[in-house]
Amino acid sequence: MVSKRASGMTLIELLIAVSVFAVMSALAYSGLNNVLLTSSHARAESNRLARLQMTMRYLQRDVDQIVNRRVRDQYGDQRPPLESTEIVEDEPQLSFTRAGWANPAAQKRSELQRVAYDYDEENEQLLRLTWPMLDGADEDTTLRTNLLESVMGLEFRYMDEQRQWQTSWPPLGQSPTDEGALPRALEMTLTAEPWGEMRRVMLLPQ
Repeated sequence: MVSKRASGMTLIELLIAVSVFAVMSALAYSGLNNVLLTSSHARAESNRLARLQMTMRYLQRDVDQIVNRRVRDQYGDQRPPLESTEIVEDEPQLSFTRAGWANPAAQKRSELQRVAYDYDEENEQLLRLTWPMLDGADEDTTLRTNLLESVMGLEFRYMDEQRQWQTSWPPLGQSPTDEGALPRALEMTLTAEPWGEMRRVMLLPQ
């Protein structure tokens, strides 16, 4: 008489099935985790690139509307239409007067605006500074906008009438109150992660 084998899985077969399932689960999790990490990295890179493009648009828009209009600081002293210094505490690296300040609320104010760009070395940020008034603005009224993170350096140069590059503006020998005291072009060198050093030259309105 032939005996029938009991139906079901033996312990060895069960262990093999559990091991295969564990290996397949580990492979699936590893693949899913890699996909999620890649997606997260791609989103982060896309966001950083979008911030960089926005920063360049801000700067180009501001430079395109620079006007030859001096301002007075909070002490009543005249400041040139465009002014640039080396990295000095409490002084932005580049400041200028621009036109085209939108006024959707129809407020009683000028359409000119004082704008500045500065590098916050401590926090590695590129800042855009604006003020609610053109003359007599002080530190307490400064509006700071963080345009870009992971910034490692910011430098400006300016082309004069002789097409020579200057590292500050107004150049030596030119009075800050001279009419027509605007450079022909502006060069910005921005160093930021992960792109490294980037250079852009922009013509000023003549």
